[in-house]
Amino acid sequence: MFGYRPDLSLLAVTAPIVAVRRVTPGDEAVRAAAAPAGVEVVELDAPGHNLLRYRPDEVTAAILGR
Repeated sequence: MFGYRPDLSLLAVTAPIVAVRRVTPGDEAVRAAAAPAGVEVVELDAPGHNLLRYRPDEVTAAILGR
C-alpha cells in the first residue's frame, strides 16, 4: 500500500481519469488545490462518504462524461 506511487502510475493511464470527491462545509482550502494534469475532478455535495450510495446518478454521469 505505501509503495503505490499515483504520480507515476496515473501517467501510464491512457483513458480519461475522473476523480469524484465529496465536499462538505469547510473544504474550501482543499478545493483550491489543483488536480494533477490529466485528471478531471468532479465535486459533489453528499451527506456521507459513500457517493455511490447517496449520489449514484451524479457519479455515473461524471464517469461517463455527461
